[in-house]
Amino acid sequence: MKQFYPSDHPLLLEEEKIAQLFKIEKNLSVIVLLQTKNKGSWLDNTAYNDLKTLTEAFQKNEKLKSVISLATLQGAQDSGAQLDVGPLFENQTLKNRQAISNKHPFVKPHLLSKAESSTLLVLNLNPASPIEVNKYTESLKDYFKNNFSNYEVSIGGLSVLQADMSYLLKRELFRSVFIGLLLFVFGLLIIYKKPMAVLSVLTTLVFVNIVILGFLAFFKIPLNVLLSTLPILISLSVISLVIHIQGHFNKSKNIYATYKDLFWENLLAVLISGVGFLFLKTSSSQLIQNYGMIVAISSFSAWLLTHLVYWPISFLFNSTDFRDWLLKPAYWALWSLRHRRKILLAGLVVFILGGYSVTKINWNARALDDLPEHQNTRKTTEFMDKNFGGTLDMNFVVHRPLEKLNWNQARSIKKLDIALDEIKRLKVVGSVLSVNDFYKSLANPKANSNRLPASNADVSEKNFLFSLGQQNPIDSLVSNDKKNLLIKVRYQDVPSNLVNKTTNHIESILRKYFPEAKITSSGFAQQFHTMNQEISKDLVFNFWHAILLAGLILMFAFKSWRLAVLACLPNMLPPLALLIWLSYQQVSLKPTVAIIFSIAIGLAFANTVYVIGRIIKLQKQKPHLKNYLPLKRALLEEGNPCLLATMLIILGFVVFLFSYFGVNRLFGQYMIISVLAALIGDLFFMPSFLQHFRKYFLSVMLLFFIFPKNAVAQETAIDILKKAQAALSSKDDSATITMKIIEADKSSKERELTFKRKFAEKKHQSLVKILKPVDQRGAGFLNIVEGDSEQQWIYLPSSKQVRRFVSKNKQEGVLGSELSPQDLDLTTIQSSAAKLLKKEKMGASEVALIEVSSKANQTKYSKAIVWVHLGLFVPLRIEFYDAKGQAQKRVDFLNYTKIHEVQRAQKVVIKNLRNKRSTELSLTNLKVNSGLKDEGFTQRALSKD
Repeated sequence: MKQFYPSDHPLLLEEEKIAQLFKIEKNLSVIVLLQTKNKGSWLDNTAYNDLKTLTEAFQKNEKLKSVISLATLQGAQDSGAQLDVGPLFENQTLKNRQAISNKHPFVKPHLLSKAESSTLLVLNLNPASPIEVNKYTESLKDYFKNNFSNYEVSIGGLSVLQADMSYLLKRELFRSVFIGLLLFVFGLLIIYKKPMAVLSVLTTLVFVNIVILGFLAFFKIPLNVLLSTLPILISLSVISLVIHIQGHFNKSKNIYATYKDLFWENLLAVLISGVGFLFLKTSSSQLIQNYGMIVAISSFSAWLLTHLVYWPISFLFNSTDFRDWLLKPAYWALWSLRHRRKILLAGLVVFILGGYSVTKINWNARALDDLPEHQNTRKTTEFMDKNFGGTLDMNFVVHRPLEKLNWNQARSIKKLDIALDEIKRLKVVGSVLSVNDFYKSLANPKANSNRLPASNADVSEKNFLFSLGQQNPIDSLVSNDKKNLLIKVRYQDVPSNLVNKTTNHIESILRKYFPEAKITSSGFAQQFHTMNQEISKDLVFNFWHAILLAGLILMFAFKSWRLAVLACLPNMLPPLALLIWLSYQQVSLKPTVAIIFSIAIGLAFANTVYVIGRIIKLQKQKPHLKNYLPLKRALLEEGNPCLLATMLIILGFVVFLFSYFGVNRLFGQYMIISVLAALIGDLFFMPSFLQHFRKYFLSVMLLFFIFPKNAVAQETAIDILKKAQAALSSKDDSATITMKIIEADKSSKERELTFKRKFAEKKHQSLVKILKPVDQRGAGFLNIVEGDSEQQWIYLPSSKQVRRFVSKNKQEGVLGSELSPQDLDLTTIQSSAAKLLKKEKMGASEVALIEVSSKANQTKYSKAIVWVHLGLFVPLRIEFYDAKGQAQKRVDFLNYTKIHEVQRAQKVVIKNLRNKRSTELSLTNLKVNSGLKDEGFTQRALSKD
């Protein structure tokens, strides 16, 4: 849908600004709707375990960037006795799962329906084209049919809708060409005396289409909902040209004379037709601009190619005589001259009704109505819209510039909660997600209510707890400076006027509670409706400019501004007729429908050019007659060819009435109305006007884009690693560490902490205390590993309590950084196989590259490559690889110093090669083997400031 939008629109720029401020990641998502057949709950043991197994299977798929379901949902839970960080539902009883689902903000309605019988599995794909998404979706259907048949499965989401559109458009193209060809053949058989004459048109038609579509393929111009109409539009131009050429050729039997006689009329017909399309370049939508340019160039190319190919064809098929009834003068066209008063009165009514209809156009479109109502993807997406909190995203940012009123204040959070309650009660709002929901989720799931932070210290404490995970949800809802708050709202799919009304209502609620704040908003809901209306209004009302441009061209071509004015008047009827019909039907306008106005103008002038051109030629035959206006003779000669060309054009647009897409059916319907209105204007209204005002029309005003194989003996690699381990081994360490976390967009945040650890034969103790940021100062961790047992405690200064701490993500980064404990641990070689790859220079140092492959499931990495300095025998770099052999993380050790015969790096840089985040550790006050006592690693020591 966004393909229509101008890339520099303020709403898109605001969305990008919000995404950068809150580090919102854009995902290409395929959403799988899973439903139990017996309406049972997905929280029941059997269904939940099946979902967990299914989720784990998809997590192994290399095509997926991430997988989200109830089984993977991360968070923190306070059970009273301890704090749990990690998957919310892991190892939980049914009763606990039910309690968590009723309290946690992201469970209902984002992943679980209110009745609990439906759940969503969100598959975030790596970047892919719509066709690739469609192929993956089809493979999913087969997978679920064969492996998950106990449940009802359907697939939806906006990305899948777009992919389905692309796939169906491609299928639609071939069907349109086939049906169009049949209709054209049927129409041509009615025209010609001999059926073989049909081949003269079909040969020209196929040749021109192949050449033009071939050029599009050569330049890799992709198919879209607009360009699917191109083959029909090309065919219409070709048939109109061929019919007029054959009409004259059948009389003269001289192809050269025919080309010479019709050169300017044919060229003008193509130029004026191209004007309507070319004027689409004024649209703010790049897609519509490209469509207009491509069709305009294709129209001129069709004119050139038709004349090139029909010359030799005329010698192959020299018997192209029309049926007798077409060779007779078009006496029926003279009816307009006899009833000109009635026709002019009817034309005046059309002008008045058309002007009135402008005020009654329905601009209130919906987002999900491009695909047919019975299409499975649309039905699934509409079900999600109704049962999973809406589908149209809308983001509201509340900026509070004053430091004392920032979003780290408990009173601000409480006031926000009142505003959110009002927003959630709005009819169009499907769901609301804010920082308050996550604060409430930290409460004990067995408690009767969700409590907001009671004090500023409580806010800081909860923020700190969320920062312990690899992904901190607060970071995507509150900016680093605490001055900006993001409220994520999802609307249900409703018409534009309700969306705009709801957006204004939400902004007024936020201003009521935060009068000093600046409220900004953006999101797909606002973008879709606002930009659709802007583009549609431009296309509908700017057709006047196309008429102006066409009139200017005709003024120079006819060498008369009077005839140019005369040509423009009847061609205002098609857009006015469209306005009347749109107002009557109350069809919601989108760019794909509004574009008809520009196309209609281009097609409308074709007959005008031939009629007025014939009048001018007839005048030149009798230059001695003053005020000679051979109107009747021009109608008699051009009436039948114009009628014939119009009927064939209508046959072309009948193809769209059989389209799978409602928007294409509307396109066909409105184009048929437009073409008929143009025929009436050119052969009835214009002659009537000219005849009635032949003395006065002079006063009418002028309208206007292998690893190396040179391994040595295994023992050599192990020896080097053991020497490195010996150079680094100590009994205890302590240091002050400054941690700088750098995001992919180069923004950063810093932490400062003290760290100490003590090693014994079977016991490893470590203690960390936070120094900065100030609002988290004093918080700390204590970790004791003894044999196979590991125990952790956390101290929070606001509560003055030491509590047991359980982390289920032992391989993820600590304190929101890219550092995990295994990244700095060389002891894993005891359970690994190592081999020496090669020796090389790294700067001025000679290093050995050693590959260490894991033999155990204690690490998420399949292997690591270690650069070991062959003089100091210390690691200079470690690169970690996943199971597919792709580098995931790089750790560089810099500025080594020797303390009590032990080597220590004073700076460590960890770079995540996948998400481009990095962490820099600067170590000062380093002490090694200083004789730390066990008393320094107790719960009492943890609670001391």
